[in-house]
Amino acid sequence: MGFFDLFKPNNQDTLSRDEKEAAKILKDIFHGYQNGDPNYIPNGVEKLAIGLYYLAYKRTNKKVFRLEDALNPMTMLNGNFKGVHYVGVYSAIKTTIEKTCNNPVMLRAVITIQECEQAILVVLKTSATSISKI
Repeated sequence: MGFFDLFKPNNQDTLSRDEKEAAKILKDIFHGYQNGDPNYIPNGVEKLAIGLYYLAYKRTNKKVFRLEDALNPMTMLNGNFKGVHYVGVYSAIKTTIEKTCNNPVMLRAVITIQECEQAILVVLKTSATSISKI
């Protein structure tokens, strides 16, 4: 824990400014899917999943393991196979977003920003827990 971590709010049930921005992006992605344009934000699901992966790290005390390094053959030759698990966390985030966006119930529902914020909070908590266990 660093010096500046003392000033961070410890309530894990609230979203930071960046996490609220992710909720707005999720709402825009839902809007695109509901209007029949899943590419309303090009590569939106993938970019959001990457962003949530890194935001989940902020909820842990671990050093960030960059996705770019996760499947690097040199990293694996050195005996560090944890990258595969980190890619699994990213894949789970991406799959969750895709399945939610393609859910017929969600396609007909009116999605509010509060619901998006709650969804982001659940994904971040789950992902942070998974990252902490690696």
